Amino acid sequence: MTTNASGTRPERVDETVDRLVHGWPRDAARRDFDVDDGPDLAVFKATGKLGEALTFLQAEIWPAFNQADKAALHHQRMHRRLTEAAATSGALAVLFGIVQLVFPSLIHWHWVSGVEVCVAVVALLVVIFGIRASIQINWLLERFRAERLRQLKFAMLVNEDLWCGKFEAWQINVRQAVRGIRQVDRKAMEAWADLDRVQLPEKEMADGPLEPGLLRVLAGFYIAKRLDYQMSYFERRSRQHGGQDRWLRHWPAWCFYGSVTAVAFHYLLDFIQCRSEAAEWLSQGFILLALALPVTGACVRTVRVAREPGRSAALFRAKHAALQNLLQRLQGELEAVPVGSVKVLQSIAACENFLEAEQREWLRLMREAEWFG
Repeated sequence: MTTNASGTRPERVDETVDRLVHGWPRDAARRDFDVDDGPDLAVFKATGKLGEALTFLQAEIWPAFNQADKAALHHQRMHRRLTEAAATSGALAVLFGIVQLVFPSLIHWHWVSGVEVCVAVVALLVVIFGIRASIQINWLLERFRAERLRQLKFAMLVNEDLWCGKFEAWQINVRQAVRGIRQVDRKAMEAWADLDRVQLPEKEMADGPLEPGLLRVLAGFYIAKRLDYQMSYFERRSRQHGGQDRWLRHWPAWCFYGSVTAVAFHYLLDFIQCRSEAAEWLSQGFILLALALPVTGACVRTVRVAREPGRSAALFRAKHAALQNLLQRLQGELEAVPVGSVKVLQSIAACENFLEAEQREWLRLMREAEWFG
């Protein structure tokens, strides 16, 4: 561990934050851990300007974020349930039709026809409702608002006006930004997602460096609330999506190969000219499998496409690795003697630029995802 210019051993960032941030190193049960600073404000008031900034951000950003986040979760659940209901009921309708085609004697079973009609109607109604309600777009729009508010909070913590004596101007900028994000519509969201920009290095602050103790608290707060928590989220989601993808990705192929195999066994029975009643039923069973398995595979593929587990897992793994590198860079700046406040703030700004680009990439991915595949 390095020492500062006076020869004393500086406090580690994790030791500083452990005293200040409630629930750190991470509170996995709280989705809003990084945005909601309510449990920490009483402690951070002793840090002066940082405490004032966090109190103001809590009052301005947290209510808007909480509203958008809850709406996004509601629309996301509806989107997935409708997609899965439509895929399942549609597949069942087709399967019941195949059963009646292969086994004509079942047509006399009126409940079979009734169930087929019911599931077909359910599938049609679910699709119509989903299209009219625009569930996917509503989900993406509310999630976009929530994530932009999350990014706004941390971007404003390294804004030049905050640390250069322009607190009132900084407050006005925060309020205007929050108002703008809450008014974002679908067209503005899509325009933002399609706009990739190259961030130039931030100019040096005009009012000199921050006091080292406050800088260390600010950086530690950022590491705990933003980087550590975001990396934990990426790692957790990568494992979840990877597990789902391993379970679902081979089902369509297995269904296809099973269908081909069923056709082969059907022709084999015809080739050996087995005419018994049992063989006749077995032959019809192979025909049923040959027709039903592709429908089942299509149903699984639709559910998989709606969730995008494979691409999401790869995306989250890559983002976790990139954040790990940025964290090491920031920690290196904090270990330097003397600590350069401008370099630390620029490292934090670089992290935010990366996370903004990540949000654009995710939004483009989900916007192009098929509702039914």
